[in-house]
Amino acid sequence: MFLLVPFAPCVAGAQEVLSNEKVAVAPIITDRPDFTESTETVPVGMTQIEAGATWTRSGSERASSWGEVLIRHSLGRKTEMRIEAPTFSRLRGAAGNSRGFEDGSIGFKQVLSQGSGKLGLRKPRISVIGATSLPLGSRDLRQSRLQPEAKLLFGWDLSEKISLSSNLNLAFLRENGERFREWSASLSLGYSLTEKTASYVEIYGFAPNGGRARSQFINGGFTHHINDDFQLDARLGFGIDNDVAGKNSFFGLGVARRF
Repeated sequence: MFLLVPFAPCVAGAQEVLSNEKVAVAPIITDRPDFTESTETVPVGMTQIEAGATWTRSGSERASSWGEVLIRHSLGRKTEMRIEAPTFSRLRGAAGNSRGFEDGSIGFKQVLSQGSGKLGLRKPRISVIGATSLPLGSRDLRQSRLQPEAKLLFGWDLSEKISLSSNLNLAFLRENGERFREWSASLSLGYSLTEKTASYVEIYGFAPNGGRARSQFINGGFTHHINDDFQLDARLGFGIDNDVAGKNSFFGLGVARRF
């Protein structure tokens, strides 16, 4: 996805409750619209589709991405499969215009610890994501070699309305024929405004090796549940370090549906 991959809304972890031989699950929890991934997996027997669009300004360049489709399918109580479809991107800048599909990806999310179930920072929920790119993009945007990544995810419920999430990520990327490592990290604070609407504010950054420029961003947004299985979202963000402050900004809209 372009710049962002998705949001951990301020709602408690999904719980399964048996009642009259039926299984009830908590409202949908998504991995968008913020950069921080949630620790939660899709409930057993369900599939979740998340999608959206992002408009980005970087100096004199303007870009947009359409699709951002992430398909999440339950493989068990603590495991999900993740398939990211190629996203269509369009770039306009001083060097000219370009458009095409970015590579897709495939991976999994595994819950390692469901935490203490109590409020506070003592024992967080912990999950891990492993994924790799798939060379499905347009010729000018496709990478011929796989680009694997791993993400360590943490989540805390600080109160009935406030949650905290954090990710530590490592990706092995390829650019202009050169392979390099890129670390990234994030911290996201969520707040439930109503039973159906939540907000968040987040800071995240990238630290590639090989002398590449580091970058940091801040963003915030909202999610709104139409019902327990259908969510809308919006986000707005900016660059905050010396290299990108005042030059980079982005705005995005999204939707998620659970079946």
